Amino acid sequence: MECWYGFLVSVLSVLVMILIGWQIYTAVNIRKEVKYIRKEVDAVIRSISKESNRLSTAVYSTIFEEKIKKNDDVYGYFKYGLLVILHAEKYGNIPVCLSVIQGLKESFPVTKSIRNQEKADILSIASRISETSLNEAFCDLHGMIITKIQSSD
Repeated sequence: MECWYGFLVSVLSVLVMILIGWQIYTAVNIRKEVKYIRKEVDAVIRSISKESNRLSTAVYSTIFEEKIKKNDDVYGYFKYGLLVILHAEKYGNIPVCLSVIQGLKESFPVTKSIRNQEKADILSIASRISETSLNEAFCDLHGMIITKIQSSD
């Protein structure tokens, strides 16, 4: 009878070892699959982000071109341009930000004046732009807005 107990314990030990081995194999396999899925998801996210940036740039440039045609709307032109920068900055689209900054800088000199409240509104929007990679280019634009856009009541 004691022989059967020893045999039974041996069989159960082998079965437990097989189960533990199977769990380890499954865990390792799941890790490999998770790594693969993460790589695939990251690739899709990069692709979507790239396409989103392209579409954003196309939309911004189309609307911005429309605003350029309205030379007499200095307030709307600069307000819209700064809002585009603010929006693109929010989504990390630095190339669009720099492109719009360059476009705004190239639109000087401004010959028409705007009201004091409109200039304050433009400067308020400008103060919300914070991306450090825009710092030098944006500081130039900010200075131009302050000094080269005349305001009156």
